[in-house]
Amino acid sequence: METVQNFLTQFRTVLQSDNFEVQQGQSLGDSGITADLYACRKKVHYLIFDLQQNLKNDLAGLPEVHRAACKWVDSQYKIPKSLRFQVATIQTIFVTAEPFTRKMQDEVLSAITQADSQWGGEISNATLIDLQQQISAPLKDILPVGGRAQSKVAMIVKEQAQRIFGNAGSGDVISPDNIDLALPREQPKMKWPPSWSWFFIVLCGAMIGMGGALPSGLGMAGAASCYQVAQDRTKPLTGRIVKCVGITLGVWVLFFAIGFVLLQLLAN
Repeated sequence: METVQNFLTQFRTVLQSDNFEVQQGQSLGDSGITADLYACRKKVHYLIFDLQQNLKNDLAGLPEVHRAACKWVDSQYKIPKSLRFQVATIQTIFVTAEPFTRKMQDEVLSAITQADSQWGGEISNATLIDLQQQISAPLKDILPVGGRAQSKVAMIVKEQAQRIFGNAGSGDVISPDNIDLALPREQPKMKWPPSWSWFFIVLCGAMIGMGGALPSGLGMAGAASCYQVAQDRTKPLTGRIVKCVGITLGVWVLFFAIGFVLLQLLAN
């Protein structure tokens, strides 16, 4: 069995051949966490960690690592999440050379899924690469929002790992406790948003009727953000309403502010 460092060296070569820009030892802002490798291609971001040497096998801390990775990537963008036309895809990858069981996977799946925010300009995913079994396995559930993109990037990571493993990793290998690592759990299909949310969705969407790229973009971004916030029934009702109020006010204030500036420029 190869070591994690050997795998990371080969993985770096694979990523570079796929036109990723790769660098070692990327500090994640003020979190105190450092990714062993950071790779970026357009709006796709990989943050890769040695589970033993870097993270000391701390499964309870993986949600915080995933959250710190998302926060750091988000800090690289100047446009607020709710106003982005193209969302960032963030992939955390945890590489282990030690036995990893189905029980451990379930523990991390639940924790990272609960820690993740479903709304706001990004799609994130987490994957384990198990060097003993030579497979990749999910560490986050497939969420209703952005599930297709989430599944796609997970499959790309699996294919990239298999280019290193060769034909040895079938994806059906049994883990050390004789329980195979699970596929990602599909979340229930999205229901219609609550009735109260349509007030905010329509109020933001009204901008689209004005025509033009600016109002259409702001209106679509605001309506989509309110829709996603309202759908996240894991959050308190009051908090969701307050967020929708903030999003709606934000897009309208931004619209009038930009319009005012443009009028001033044209007047001069």
